[in-house]
Amino acid sequence: METIKVAIRVTEEIRIKLEEYIVIKGLHRQKIKYNQLAEQIIKDWLKNPELNKEKIIYGTSSKSRESRVSIRLTEEENIKAYEIYVAKYIRECRSLNILLYNVLVQFVYNNFSDFEI
Repeated sequence: METIKVAIRVTEEIRIKLEEYIVIKGLHRQKIKYNQLAEQIIKDWLKNPELNKEKIIYGTSSKSRESRVSIRLTEEENIKAYEIYVAKYIRECRSLNILLYNVLVQFVYNNFSDFEI
């Protein structure tokens, strides 16, 4: 099955929080990297694609997104993500990549009490 590589620009703070999550959960012992964690977060979200629309970042932010995370999706997962984007989030997000960025942001928000969107 063909995979599609999707690059998502994230803030340094999101990258750090994903790294912290890996250590807190002991995933570093399995040699899990933050790209792999981000990929799993997106794939899990595709099974239940709900986001808090009040916390969505439309596309521009005061924080620069200088880090990149690359995730691999199957063609079917990519199609499903795009269909979800168009059906539910096109008015809240500027693009599919911004939607996927928001998935990561809300994951971090839900797992760290000291993180604010």
